[in-house]
Amino acid sequence: MALEYCHDVADVIHRDIKPDNILVDKNDDIKLSDFGISMELAENGGHDLITNNDSTLMCSPPEAFMGKMYKGKRADIWSCGVTLYFMVVGKYPFRTQSTR
Repeated sequence: MALEYCHDVADVIHRDIKPDNILVDKNDDIKLSDFGISMELAENGGHDLITNNDSTLMCSPPEAFMGKMYKGKRADIWSCGVTLYFMVVGKYPFRTQSTR
C-alpha cells in the first residue's frame, strides 16, 4: 500500500526498495523509509523514465543494467518482489560478481 501511495498519490518513484528500507513499528505497521534517491514525477516531466541506476545492486531490475531508459514504477515493483523474496527465503534470488 505504501508503494501504491507513492506511485499513484504522491507521484514519487522510490528507487531504492530493499529489506533495509522496510520498517515495522510496534503495532506491526509497515513503513517505507529512505527516500534519499527518490524521484518526483513532476521533476521529470511527469513520466517515470530513469536513465541511471543509483539503487541497490541486489534489488535492481535487469533493465537497470542495460544502459537504456527504463520505467521507474516497474523497477520499484521488481525491487519490492526481490525484497519479499528475501523476507521469505532469507537470501536474494540472484547473485553475481558482475553487472555485465
